[in-house]
Amino acid sequence: MRRMTTDTPILMYHSVSERAPRRFRRFSVTPRGFEQQLRHMRERGCTALTIGELMRLRAGRLENPPARPVVLTFDDGFADFHEHAMPALARYGMRATLYVTTGYVGRTSAWLQGIGAGHLPMLNWGQLAELAQHGIEIGAHTASHPALDALPRIEAAREIVVSKRTLEDKLGIAVDSFAYPFGYHSPGVRRAVREAGFGSACAVGYRTSRPDENPFALSRHIACEQTQTVALDALLGTRPTSMAVLRDRLRSAAWARLRHHVLGYNHA
Repeated sequence: MRRMTTDTPILMYHSVSERAPRRFRRFSVTPRGFEQQLRHMRERGCTALTIGELMRLRAGRLENPPARPVVLTFDDGFADFHEHAMPALARYGMRATLYVTTGYVGRTSAWLQGIGAGHLPMLNWGQLAELAQHGIEIGAHTASHPALDALPRIEAAREIVVSKRTLEDKLGIAVDSFAYPFGYHSPGVRRAVREAGFGSACAVGYRTSRPDENPFALSRHIACEQTQTVALDALLGTRPTSMAVLRDRLRSAAWARLRHHVLGYNHA
């Protein structure tokens, strides 16, 4: 089998809900909007892979590689994934990777209290086990959702290791993929993820993932309610990159430089 040499869009979702708090709506899509996006992807000939499948595809180890792959990822582990996202994915025969913040399983999204979204229910262990049995790849997203690049090295490593071990112990599965909370990472954080035994890690970046990029800094695009038709085509690579995506990319790069300057990444 040959290695993949083309770019692949990795889309990042969070919540699929009709009732997203106002300040959280940028990270939410309605069930109807999500289904429209899936339908549009299928009409464009896209095949949804998990992150694990993408990594095997890039290594030349995936049988029957699709002509137009796309990867759907969901951060945090909101309960509405089980209620809305999973049924829609099943209807369209699509797979996804779900990144779980283990310390909030069966609870609410308390880390979002500052933006009025701390009450959102999270998936419980029974639901996660069911999702894993139905082909959803379960990845780790730390234990408490901190900005890892701002933590001392030992604390960052603990967050990473505990999330992996908790998922593997509770679900009885191997957990190979990680996603950085807020997309923040540093050389030291990436090294800690690799040393914890992960094979890949997702950041953000607002760009399409390249086959030669660092597997511990995979680029993703944020998908939300406004990501429909023309905007979605831009993310999928069937249209030129939109000005909105270019603005997000520039803002992300500027913010990354500022964090690097302020934090210094002394624990790298």
